[in-house]
Amino acid sequence: MDAALCKIFPRPSRSQILRAYPKQLIKANGHARCFLLFDAFEIFAQQSSNPNIASITYSNYKGHCTIKSFGAVDTIGYPHAKTIFDGRTGRHADGSMTHETQILKQVSFSHTCKTDKGFLINNKAATEGIVINRPKKRLRHQMQQSDVDTS
Repeated sequence: MDAALCKIFPRPSRSQILRAYPKQLIKANGHARCFLLFDAFEIFAQQSSNPNIASITYSNYKGHCTIKSFGAVDTIGYPHAKTIFDGRTGRHADGSMTHETQILKQVSFSHTCKTDKGFLINNKAATEGIVINRPKKRLRHQMQQSDVDTS
């Protein structure tokens, strides 16, 4: 499906992306070098009667069996070829999925990528010359993040 959609919707050029680049990202970051936005999501799956399959699809985070998928889009919301990946079992961590898919090799040197709090891939990205921009985690005993941290 990924290949078929890429034929219908051709990949925008770098100049087209820069013309449509969100002004909020430039204002927040001070640059237009953000290349991809990573995210993973989980889909509810029916529990298998096979205990081995049930244990690997069970997600402690969600509290039921799930299939996890991972994808990346550029800053204007366009998914590039080979950035939407097949699902994995619910126990997969976001960092291990990033490592398995080798998506960091598609990002240009010295660019940044935005992720959510669960992607602990800073060290792997640093070896590729990429900066990972992710929000801070809550501190111990902190009830919620401040408005500054959230923005």
